[in-house]
Amino acid sequence: MDKTMEGDGQPDSAKMSADNGAAFEIVAHVRRRTFMGDDGGATSPLTEDVARSVRFVEDHFTEAIALADIARAAGCSKFHFIRKFTRETAITPGAFLRGYRIVQAMERLAASDHKIHDVALETGYDDCASFSRAFRKITGNSPYFYRLTHPRPRIALEEKCRAGC
Repeated sequence: MDKTMEGDGQPDSAKMSADNGAAFEIVAHVRRRTFMGDDGGATSPLTEDVARSVRFVEDHFTEAIALADIARAAGCSKFHFIRKFTRETAITPGAFLRGYRIVQAMERLAASDHKIHDVALETGYDDCASFSRAFRKITGNSPYFYRLTHPRPRIALEEKCRAGC
């Protein structure tokens, strides 16, 4: 039985929301710290080099990037960067990269009919198995189950048919 099912066999939407929210929370946590600060103001509590690394991840998440690449973008040694990023964001750079990739994958799974393997490749994973493991670890569900519970909007198709497809 799927761990998001209650005794009646129906998905526990509160559990699914909490699980799916884990990836969003990872990314949102860093984004809040980067652009709004803890006080909600417009100034960033992150140093410029850590903010640069966040932008690097956002710009290059589809590529096979290593921690050393992110550290280079920040202008730091790998070990100094890990300590600095973790101190400023309260999560590791690897956790941020995984969370960002999974959020992007969630959006693609819900909004497209791309094969799960293609979504894995589009979001920087080398293969479907590692993508599925990471997706399940962060969201609590498989990519397939996530897609089933988050169907694509069909508004465009309905409008096309009304217009005389």
